[in-house]
Amino acid sequence: MKKSIIFAASFALTAFMTSCDDSEDSVDKTGPEVTEFEIFMADEEHDHNHRSSSEDHEHEHVELHAGEEAILEFSAIDDSDIVSWKLNIHPNFDGHDHGHNHRSAASTDEDEDNFGWNEDFIGTFDNPSSSVSLEHYHFDIPEYIYKTGAMAGKAWEGDEADLPVDGSVVEIPEGEYHAILFVFDEFGNETIEFKDIHIEHGDHDHEEL
Repeated sequence: MKKSIIFAASFALTAFMTSCDDSEDSVDKTGPEVTEFEIFMADEEHDHNHRSSSEDHEHEHVELHAGEEAILEFSAIDDSDIVSWKLNIHPNFDGHDHGHNHRSAASTDEDEDNFGWNEDFIGTFDNPSSSVSLEHYHFDIPEYIYKTGAMAGKAWEGDEADLPVDGSVVEIPEGEYHAILFVFDEFGNETIEFKDIHIEHGDHDHEEL
């Protein structure tokens, strides 16, 4: 009788451990695959029949204009539901390279060599799925950003006539920036893609009279 009880307990424990192993194996441990990733100016004609593949993301150089509207679009697939995303834009005046790992490039008044616009845009999918597409997400390229304080690097949204005279708000510095796209699935796995972008003030296209 004791042998039967011991055998039954041992069998139950083995079955439980096997079940746990199978359960762990079934959990998605890889991030989504970003199949398309585009950023372009809202007033530009865009060829949706020639969208960049994942192999092209890091080789594109996007031109954006301060004070105007840009559009983010991307598509991604995964073995599980994709639930959310984040776009970070930050300066690359120091020439850093992310590779496949995002390093936060904080825009602070103490980091003069790499001070610039640093903003996050965050979104979720109302109907999470293993295949998602975000189309026509509009965001503004600021003309002015905060120079000091907790908001340093963030967009200033006031009217030009109301600019502070204490130097706490400045024109967005022109030059090279990074656009980092994060895509998250329901298990917290993330995938990161980035683009090189260049921001300039639109009045550079105007001819002097």
